[in-house]
Amino acid sequence: MDHTRRTFLAAASVTAASAALPWLPTTRADQPAKKRHIVTLSFDDGFKKSFIKIAEIYEKYKLSACLNVIATGHRQDFQPPGQYIAGSPRGDFVLWNELKQRGHEVMPHTYRHANLQKMPFAEATDLIRRCLDVFAEHLKDFDPKKAVYNFAYNASTPKLEKWLADRVRAFRTGGQAINPWPYPKQVKLTCTSFGPGNCEK
Repeated sequence: MDHTRRTFLAAASVTAASAALPWLPTTRADQPAKKRHIVTLSFDDGFKKSFIKIAEIYEKYKLSACLNVIATGHRQDFQPPGQYIAGSPRGDFVLWNELKQRGHEVMPHTYRHANLQKMPFAEATDLIRRCLDVFAEHLKDFDPKKAVYNFAYNASTPKLEKWLADRVRAFRTGGQAINPWPYPKQVKLTCTSFGPGNCEK
């Protein structure tokens, strides 16, 4: 279950454009086709009940979930933005380490769920540093150089993206739902999002 965004990007970075990626289906009839990673559904914030359920669903189909958590969301003094339900139980790094051990991708999704576009550059970079520090301290084997940083609200700026690009493996921000096929040294992933309302409506 290690076909995650970062392994996909890492493989693309070291694979020539003409060569097949390791998990693309093989053309040899005597070998079973391997999994292909084309679509990522990314789940943000770190609500305990839903993240446990997401992991169970993904495991049923032998898939790796992409779980992005707020570095301080589990703390008693965490002040959630107004759209969240106050007192909603959030997971903590005990759970995040367990889910990572089970093969899921657990990645940083800001220090305190702030919109970094709406603050001075120095404050925004300080919050990113603090987020990565919390992950380095509490998530086993966390390495920012192998991590995908997920901007809250999918809100970044060109200046923040440039600053972050050499500190993490990649980052996710708002933009087109379909990204180009991974290429060497790709760091920017874009996505569309829906929430916090009920998407079924």
